Amino acid sequence: MRNTNSRNDAGGACRRPGSPGVRQILAALAGPLVWCGWCWAAGSAGLAPLPDSTTPREEPLPGPALRGLVEADWLQAAVVPISTRSDAAGGCDGVKNGKYGFHTGLQRNPWWQVDLGAVLPVARVVVYNRLDYAPGLHNADNLQILLSTDGRHWKLSYENHGRHFGGISGGKPLEVVFTGHPAETRFVRLQAASKKPIYLHLDEVEVYGPQPGSPNLALHRNADQSSVSSSWSTDKLPVAATYPVAAWIARGGDWPPICRARAST
Repeated sequence: MRNTNSRNDAGGACRRPGSPGVRQILAALAGPLVWCGWCWAAGSAGLAPLPDSTTPREEPLPGPALRGLVEADWLQAAVVPISTRSDAAGGCDGVKNGKYGFHTGLQRNPWWQVDLGAVLPVARVVVYNRLDYAPGLHNADNLQILLSTDGRHWKLSYENHGRHFGGISGGKPLEVVFTGHPAETRFVRLQAASKKPIYLHLDEVEVYGPQPGSPNLALHRNADQSSVSSSWSTDKLPVAATYPVAAWIARGGDWPPICRARAST
């Protein structure tokens, strides 16, 4: 009869006292097995495995090179992705040149709107068409103007019904006059009514109150639009941040000694 007391490890095999058991062997192999599995996964994913060792390199940088690196890092941090608001700002920036001030993506019923900042009486809306792209001259022929006091509930206040209009040339811009009592609104939305996907791109939009000589209420106000075009939308918002590179390099007090020494050369 076999002595069952000798089966004192998980594997069930007899072993001498002091010899490693199955659990100890598996634990010793676990690390290398996990590492090999990671290397295989990294290789199959197209990633190079980690090197066995690395040698840090320390090389001094002259002042101009160091300044260039700092400037590049700050400028990269200042890059803001194009948004509907940053592109829409070009529709009320005061620039009228016959080109597009904003450009939506391709969609049905694209729109652009401006926030006047408060509910104000509005008597006129003047729209300057884009004139530098012949295939898009008629994209705004079916333009609609919608008004809202809260940005959620909209009232259709004007329809252009397929009539072409110009801008700084090529015909007069579209001028919509709200007869009778001025319209009380905060948001003015221009929408290109379309059953098929279409782009909306205009040169400039101006909004005026009822008083004689009223200023352009839309100028430099917050604007937005329904979408952006990956090919033609651009950031129109000014960059307010400044980067005093020379002042930082001149200070040098918080930099490592090697940087202070090289920045002064």
